[in-house]
Amino acid sequence: GNPHKPLIKSLRDCFVRINRDVEDNVPNCLFSGTTTSVVLTRGPQIISANSGDSRAIIVEKSGKTKQLSRDHKPDCEDENKRILANGGRVRPLINHQTGGIEA
Repeated sequence: GNPHKPLIKSLRDCFVRINRDVEDNVPNCLFSGTTTSVVLTRGPQIISANSGDSRAIIVEKSGKTKQLSRDHKPDCEDENKRILANGGRVRPLINHQTGGIEA
């Protein structure tokens, strides 16, 4: 089996607990989103988890970067479908100061 299975389960459980806590304690979070990135190092291993429009990268001493996670952006087809299938909505952000739609 996967030696990281307990760690993966623990990270998933923490994300769910935090999400429930936000739902229970933030007024009118019905149309809010969640973003977080977590990176754990265990010796030579690097384990990352993310939720929402967040990104984890590693920067080598040479300056070269490597992406450790994939953003969960609503304009990605699979994420858009997941949001809609769970009763969410995807709409453009309207900038009320300029009256325009943000990209």
